[in-house]
Amino acid sequence: IESDYPTFTLTYQQAIPNVFESKADFGRLTLNIQDDMKVGILGTLQYEAIGGTFLWNNYTSFVDYFHFQTSPILLTQSRLRQFLLIPFYKYSTTNNFVELHAEHHFNGYLMKKIPLLKKLNWQFVAGVHYLYTPNTPNYTEVSVGIERIFKVLRVDAVWSVNPTLENN
Repeated sequence: IESDYPTFTLTYQQAIPNVFESKADFGRLTLNIQDDMKVGILGTLQYEAIGGTFLWNNYTSFVDYFHFQTSPILLTQSRLRQFLLIPFYKYSTTNNFVELHAEHHFNGYLMKKIPLLKKLNWQFVAGVHYLYTPNTPNYTEVSVGIERIFKVLRVDAVWSVNPTLENN
């Protein structure tokens, strides 16, 4: 159901040791806020903010870490909540974390100003993706792209604002 207000999702996950021979023993709390906002003739702004913490962590296997959505391959379905330059599982954590994602879809506003490109019906999109964990302070990706190429494709250029983290 569409709404004029953001969607809030609070998730609590707990692992109980010795159930089905499990060793896992942790509690994790996650808050997710997301919204799509129309910005008049300038297009649509989509954002999602995720924050969480492990309330306790007596034993956590790698599968129970909080894993960020990454896609260092060229093709991907959804880009809003993904980091495109981080290798899979590199910054997975059992610590506090915050990730922020925002994309502005110009919905033809800029392309319609360029006569030859107007007929293609392509659209500009710009985004920013931010990650904080105690091991990855202030990792940020910035992207610009063109979407609706042949009505289905999107091409982005992505930069990491602090690439020194990628070498860690």
